[in-house]
Amino acid sequence: MGISKPRTTFKGLALEERLKEKDIQGRSGLLIIDLRSGDIIFHLLFNGKVEELYDVFVLPDVICPTVLGFSDQEICREISIGAKPSQSLLW
Repeated sequence: MGISKPRTTFKGLALEERLKEKDIQGRSGLLIIDLRSGDIIFHLLFNGKVEELYDVFVLPDVICPTVLGFSDQEICREISIGAKPSQSLLW
């Protein structure tokens, strides 16, 4: 499950009030939840500039994924232009 800090563009949401009542600061990250018990069995919290997750996607058979930003020079070596990607790569 992806979690995000409360968005600053939306004010007066119930979430904002509940966090304030419980004196809890919003967090951004990824939670792995046991669907049978509802327990969080793993969490990965993001600090710094990452405040929102827009999507969570499972990458089957990927052992060591990498995240690249568009301003990162590494992206020039990692993106290739050529043959149409297989349908399985499109989401």
